[in-house]
Amino acid sequence: MFQGEIFIPGKKPFLNLTLSEKLNWGSWLSMLIYGSIFFADEKWNSGQIKNYIYHYTSINEIFAGIFVVAFISSFFLRLKEFENLNGELKGKLIIDRNGITINDNLYEASKILNFKINMIDYYGQKTNYSKSGPYYFLGVKNNLSFDFETEKVAINFQINSETHLYELKWILLNIICEEKIPFQRSYLKFFDDEFRDTPTFKKFTEKLLLDKRLVLSDIE
Repeated sequence: MFQGEIFIPGKKPFLNLTLSEKLNWGSWLSMLIYGSIFFADEKWNSGQIKNYIYHYTSINEIFAGIFVVAFISSFFLRLKEFENLNGELKGKLIIDRNGITINDNLYEASKILNFKINMIDYYGQKTNYSKSGPYYFLGVKNNLSFDFETEKVAINFQINSETHLYELKWILLNIICEEKIPFQRSYLKFFDDEFRDTPTFKKFTEKLLLDKRLVLSDIE
């Protein structure tokens, strides 16, 4: 059985920056503005701003110190930082051999059609941001959808660890290979090589080939 929390997305802010990103981009923007002041002063042949700042050298030192501290802090902060949630975790999702339960509603497996699921990330998985931005995902980009009688159901949900992801794939493997959900060829795409090498998957696909419900190219 897989049990997770439903994720309800909220409206993303215009600038969806984490604290480390604010420090990183803010420090570079400040440096750009600071440099632009000198450039404008030179272009207008004024020299007053430059002379003022050079006279009070502590201004340069303070500004440089703030820039360095903000920039270095952003780097270390991101190493323990998660992406912004931009929504709320509310409600329960249960997937087992009986079907899919969303909050208090049970959708019987035998009546589920056109089942689709995207398992994109899990809580604590490292992001692909190489130099800036949050270091970890929250595991809320996952989604599933299906048709149930006259109803179309679609939700986002959280996977809270790599082990949790494995549990989800394993229960899906059993549900599909036992044909608790009416079989469709597209369901085989849910499984990577690790699960395709299991006796359960191999036995099921052999049966489908014998019944001529699949051709070899469908599982290659």
